[in-house]
Amino acid sequence: MLIDEKLKKQVAQKTVEFIAREDGTALDSMSGLTWCRYLIGQTWMKRKALGDALELPLAEVMKTIEEFNAQKFGGFKDWRLPTQAELDAIENENIKIVSNDRSLFGENEVIFASAPKKSFWTASALLAQTSSVEMIVGYYGGKAARTQFSSKYARLVRG
Repeated sequence: MLIDEKLKKQVAQKTVEFIAREDGTALDSMSGLTWCRYLIGQTWMKRKALGDALELPLAEVMKTIEEFNAQKFGGFKDWRLPTQAELDAIENENIKIVSNDRSLFGENEVIFASAPKKSFWTASALLAQTSSVEMIVGYYGGKAARTQFSSKYARLVRG
């Protein structure tokens, strides 16, 4: 019985509600975070992500983040990589769409462009015992240490 109650609480805590925006962003109404609805390498057009996501080394991802901020994507200039916990929160199956305008979702009525089940850059850094910087990368519950020169996917968040 105690295990069932604990499981119910965990599931309830994982429910995430999003407000989709036409500009390719989505507001997590519970955390206040704003997410880019597509991955680096893709573009947003006609309410959907187009093109292929790119696996990039960290330096290229950081350059892209600077470009997003310089262009004030979505009206903001504080885009960044998510933490592992933030990235984990959007992978769950309990995402609710909160919007009266169904046209914002495109054909599939989904918040995020489909993501490869591969590693993503996050902002969670490891203290490395070598001179090369290592970052935590992960998605779908997996985590691994990689050097900054590895190529991984990236999704952006702000807030």
